[in-house]
Amino acid sequence: VRRRHLPGVPASVAAAALAIAAAVAGFALSRPAPGEGPWRLSFPEAVSDPFWNATLSDGNWKLAAYAEGGLVRIKPDYANGDGLLDLAKPVSDGRGKAWKIASIGFPPLARDNPDLSHGTGGRLLGDVKEIRLPETLVELGEGALMNCGRVAEIDLPASLRRIGPWAFSGCRGLRRIVIPAGVEDVSGDRTFMGCTALEEIAVEEGNGEYRAVDGVLLSADGRRLVAYPPGRAAERYDVPEGVEAVPSHLFADCPALAEVSIPPSVSVIGHHAFAGCRALTNVVFAEGARVRLEGKPFVNTGLEALSRKRSPP
Repeated sequence: VRRRHLPGVPASVAAAALAIAAAVAGFALSRPAPGEGPWRLSFPEAVSDPFWNATLSDGNWKLAAYAEGGLVRIKPDYANGDGLLDLAKPVSDGRGKAWKIASIGFPPLARDNPDLSHGTGGRLLGDVKEIRLPETLVELGEGALMNCGRVAEIDLPASLRRIGPWAFSGCRGLRRIVIPAGVEDVSGDRTFMGCTALEEIAVEEGNGEYRAVDGVLLSADGRRLVAYPPGRAAERYDVPEGVEAVPSHLFADCPALAEVSIPPSVSVIGHHAFAGCRALTNVVFAEGARVRLEGKPFVNTGLEALSRKRSPP
C-alpha cells in the first residue's frame, strides 16, 4: 500500500478528522506510542479479526497519512452471521461526508500469524461467502482478499487500478474473475495461486494494458504471461508465440495441466514456474529455442521428459 500525504493538510488535522469519523461510526481509534507503529482503526466487537492496511476516500481526495506518516489499519465488520464481508460500508463523519476504502492490503508479517491470518487455518475468513467492494477502491494490495475460500465470485469495481501480489491467493471457491477496463497493473506474483476452482480470467473491453486469451491473462502486447487460472480444465497449454518469459510460480499447482509447449520467443522460465503440477509429464520446446531455467521450475511435478519439437524434413 502506498502512503499518500495530502498537500497542505497537517498530519494532526488528518488524524483529528479520522478520529471524528471513527467515533461517529462506532470504530475505535488508538494512537501508539512514538515509534511503535501506525494508528489503528478497528471495530470494537472484532478484536481478534484480521486487519488491513488501508487508505480512505470521500470520492474526491484521499485521507491516508496519519500521525508521523503511519498507515491506518482497519478491521472489517462481517460478524453478521450471513457470510457477508462488507468492505463497502461507509464511515460517516457526521457532517454528510461518507468515507470509503480506497486501498487495502494485508500486512505481510501478519499473514503468517495464526491469530491474524486470513486463512481458514487461521479461523478468520473461511466462512465469508460474499464480498462487497466500494466504488472508491483503487488498489487491492498484497494479500488483500487471500484465503476467502468460500467466495465463488467477486465483482471488482470500475475504479480499480492496481491488483497486488497474493491478492486472491487461496480463494478456492472462486470460479471466474473479470479485470475491469481501468486496471493498469496486475502483479501476477501468485495473485491467483491456490484458486483451484478458477477456470477463467476475463478482461473487460477497453482495457489498454491486458487481454485474455482462452481464459489466460496476458499483457496487451502479448509479450508477458501474467496469470494462468489454476482450475483451467485443459490438459495442454501452448504458450503463445511472442511471449518472452514464463514467470516464477505462473503455472504452480495447476492440477489438470499435463503438457506445455514453449515457443522460440521464450528465453527464461522462472523458479517454481510449474511447481506442484503433478499431472505435468511433458514440456516441449520449439526447435532452436534457447531457454534459461531459473532455480527449480519443475519441482514436485510428474515431469517425465523435456523434449524439443523438430521441424518436418
